[in-house]
Amino acid sequence: MGMNENTSELSADLIIHAANQASGSHRAPALSAAQWAALRFFARANDFSRTPSAFASFHGTTRGTASQTVKSLVRKGYLRRERSTADGRRKELNLTAEGERALAEDPAEALVRAIDMLPPAKRRVLEDVMRHITAHVDTQCGEPTFGVCADCGYRDDGGSHGVTCRVTGEQVGQRGAKQLCYAFKPTGTVPETQS
Repeated sequence: MGMNENTSELSADLIIHAANQASGSHRAPALSAAQWAALRFFARANDFSRTPSAFASFHGTTRGTASQTVKSLVRKGYLRRERSTADGRRKELNLTAEGERALAEDPAEALVRAIDMLPPAKRRVLEDVMRHITAHVDTQCGEPTFGVCADCGYRDDGGSHGVTCRVTGEQVGQRGAKQLCYAFKPTGTVPETQS
């Protein structure tokens, strides 16, 4: 085995170790690792992506398992189903006040704090590297790649009404532009539309 392979394997092991430690289920047994992941996802996903199927793709699990996780969080009072204000036919999942309080105790904050300790230039490099790694893994696993509006090929800045998503046809506000999106495609991978 070459030096590069050992380094890659060690890096993968360290990423998995950090993720497992940050999952928190061993230190905060009130919620399972999947439930913590769901709370984080629904807090950070945009309106379009706050569905059990989007969470299933993001978390790398089946829709059935994701639905059971969501149901348990609804029963505990951490999530609520609400009709979308943008599209009344769609239901989205939102954190309740109780869910926000639970997330304030999120064990994964240790990982966030560790990343925050890095100098800004290293944080940007880490973010770029992790985007590349997750996009590659998602492609290999046949899953969609998640990202934010600012980096998305479906973002349409042309128009007097601000930023619009070419997938949903909805305007993207400042908050939504920084949230995870299920319809994400990296800039440069989406053909331009004809005007």
